Amino acid sequence: MMDKAMFITIKDYERIMGLITSIATKNKLADSVDRLLNNLKEARMLPPENISGDIITMNSRACLKEIVSGRKIEITVTYPHQ
Repeated sequence: MMDKAMFITIKDYERIMGLITSIATKNKLADSVDRLLNNLKEARMLPPENISGDIITMNSRACLKEIVSGRKIEITVTYPHQ
């Protein structure tokens, strides 16, 4: 069960599920991929125009801050081929 609701665009859901399915046919899923798959099954799928601007989606840029040190890094969430 997830601690917080997960939202995902329909297109991102389809792409990520396709990647997982492709990997699963070739290899045993790693625990982290299995957890992601379970979270995706519980996620609310929405059209991209219904996703709030403060929700990180694929190709989003985000600033992460380490709580203890205060160090910040900027990341871009991408698909493996990117």
